[in-house]
Amino acid sequence: MRTIFLDFDGVLNNGKFLMLNMYNFPDLIMREKVEILDYIIDKTNANIVFSTSWREKFHWHELVAILEKVGFKHRDKCVGVTPIAFNNERSTEIRQYIAENSIDYYVILDDNGEELLGLGNENQKLLTNPDKGITMIDAEKVAQMFERQMIQE
Repeated sequence: MRTIFLDFDGVLNNGKFLMLNMYNFPDLIMREKVEILDYIIDKTNANIVFSTSWREKFHWHELVAILEKVGFKHRDKCVGVTPIAFNNERSTEIRQYIAENSIDYYVILDDNGEELLGLGNENQKLLTNPDKGITMIDAEKVAQMFERQMIQE
């Protein structure tokens, strides 16, 4: 099973958008970034696991609804959320989810590499520029990362 561990801030939005719209929380997801996420899912058939800190405030169905509000088309591909670890380290949370579930191939979409130290390799992490959020170039890289993982098996 292909899985994307998805962060929101810095991936599905960008710094300028956040600064201009912070008072609209939780409506801080950019439609054009969700269109790129839809493209990735269409191209890779990957499932989504929410690793965003937003999962601490919202349940799974609320996170999906936030995405759907700006046009997300793949509710059926959203399969879970990472657990909230005692140390609140994203790498620990993702590691735990992988250990407890049948994850064959994964890509972590995040903007903060420090939160992912010691987790995965260059074919398993895509760090977005938080000032831009995810781009179509990033989307193509995600597809290539899944392909390389399958070849390396």
